[in-house]
Amino acid sequence: MRKPPKPNKTGILLLSLASIFLILLVLYLAVLSPFFAASGEEVTTTVSTQQGEGSGLSAGTVLMFPRVERVDMESIRVYNRYDEASGAYQTYCFEKDHDDLDGDGDTADFIIEGHPVNTYDDQRFSRLVVDVGYTACLGRLTGLDFEADGAEAIFARYGLAEGQHPTYYVLETVKGECYTVYVGAKSPDGNYYARLAGREAVYVLYSTMEESVLAPLSYFVQPGLTFAADTTYGYVYIRNFSIFHDRSIINGMFGGGEEKPEFGEGSTLDPFVMFTYLTAPERDVYHASTIYAMLAPSTAYTAADMRVDAAMQKLPGLVGTEVLQLGISDKDFAEGGLLENVAYTIYYEMPYNISYDANEDPIVGNYVKNMLFATPLAADGTYTVGALSYREDGEVFYNMIAKVAYENLSFLEYSLFDWIADEMFTVSIDSVAQMEFSSARGDYIFQLLGDGTADQIVRELYSGYTWSYKGRNYPFELNDRGYCEDISQFRDLYLLLLELAYSGEIAADTGWSEEEIAARMADDSACILTFVLTLEDGREMTYRFYPYSERHSMVSVSGDEIPSVTSFYTSSTAVRRLAEASYQLMNGIEIDPDHRY
Repeated sequence: MRKPPKPNKTGILLLSLASIFLILLVLYLAVLSPFFAASGEEVTTTVSTQQGEGSGLSAGTVLMFPRVERVDMESIRVYNRYDEASGAYQTYCFEKDHDDLDGDGDTADFIIEGHPVNTYDDQRFSRLVVDVGYTACLGRLTGLDFEADGAEAIFARYGLAEGQHPTYYVLETVKGECYTVYVGAKSPDGNYYARLAGREAVYVLYSTMEESVLAPLSYFVQPGLTFAADTTYGYVYIRNFSIFHDRSIINGMFGGGEEKPEFGEGSTLDPFVMFTYLTAPERDVYHASTIYAMLAPSTAYTAADMRVDAAMQKLPGLVGTEVLQLGISDKDFAEGGLLENVAYTIYYEMPYNISYDANEDPIVGNYVKNMLFATPLAADGTYTVGALSYREDGEVFYNMIAKVAYENLSFLEYSLFDWIADEMFTVSIDSVAQMEFSSARGDYIFQLLGDGTADQIVRELYSGYTWSYKGRNYPFELNDRGYCEDISQFRDLYLLLLELAYSGEIAADTGWSEEEIAARMADDSACILTFVLTLEDGREMTYRFYPYSERHSMVSVSGDEIPSVTSFYTSSTAVRRLAEASYQLMNGIEIDPDHRY
């Protein structure tokens, strides 16, 4: 059998030396190499504690100062992200809520200074508390000669000189102790150089600082943009819910104009749409069957209650997907700002401390005014939204910029037609005093007399003809003057009126401008029907219909103190059917409300 060769002692020695060299190289790269100064000076770290330092909980760590527990902290003030242009840091502070400014009954928790109602992620805040109060270091750099080289020069090597504007934080304890820690350049191994104010030493802090001290305030704040309602249906009582497609509010708030916008009578603002809740006493005969009144673009239109209601439900407690910035400034609306390209502004007044009167109408303790500035919908399906909420005394609550998902603000994309009720008329016949029809089929004025169904009488002003209640099963029958006296005939005419509905928006369907639409309605001879409705309260509304195709007729609406509006069209067939029915009523022809003209 062949014997194996004897081992080569020289080879074994070379292998051993190579192994030792590799081990030393790894140790050098992992431990010593990261602590080369910017000047090329080689330094190492030590974990032995000196006066004023503390010992870490695990072996191999040293604390820049003895540990401060959360309960012993009074405030954490962070200065980071220095802006050369403005010469200022982005500064924020978490402070003890001694006065319970957030209203949760806890005076031992923390709030954000200046933003007491904004909630923050407790897990992320806990990371900040640990990093600022438990300053566990990989060690302290050795080989630094502060006496010979000077403290500023040495600190500058590690990005810690004050002139370099490093991030720093100030931790104040409930006993009045104060620690200021500067976080400088990144070390080669991904950690951070740091120093404690008043001490000539450079430490190496863990990279977790990136998720605490080095993070902006927006990293901690949860994206809640508005107050939640304090009752389940509190949103229903919102006042002056408005959507703007211009910058009128922005110009007032941030453009050097009026400090806060004013709504209601005398307001110079021009919203795209505006709605408000109506209490029972406010629901006049024109709004008897609606919850919300449409205030803009015209009170001539009836609000699409369910759609308005669904939109307003989304406003209280609106939550975004990501906070971009806490606080809105003028520059956010300037070139390059987060809100530079605002496409929509939402304004609404949210009621709080609601009680109810004997009619179950709300008695509101106070209102909070809310504004949401939204940029166009982005490719990622979100809006960039600035939220600002303040009380009538001027105290600001919510103030941030965040991303909000499309589904939470999808109503911003609605057209004007989407916001109105389809029905052109929603007025009860019992609230009508007079109806006037003028068309090629005749001019008639019908006066409605009496208070109820059984005693109601309709009289045509020119002819003196009257219609009265004859009974539910009274057959269609002509009298000796050649017309049917049964008021059910007139009610069939009114039914056709109630069925008249808006079909669409003129500009969207035709591409015509407001001027072009007005020009096409300037020719009175082209009008196929004029209808004037006079209500029991004396209000008068005038509707005029102008065909622009075989199928569609433009509608002009005006009234007492209501300028003419010309946004929508309806079915030409329905308009002609209504004119024909007025003729039939006056000429003893039975009206069939189901018959198509």
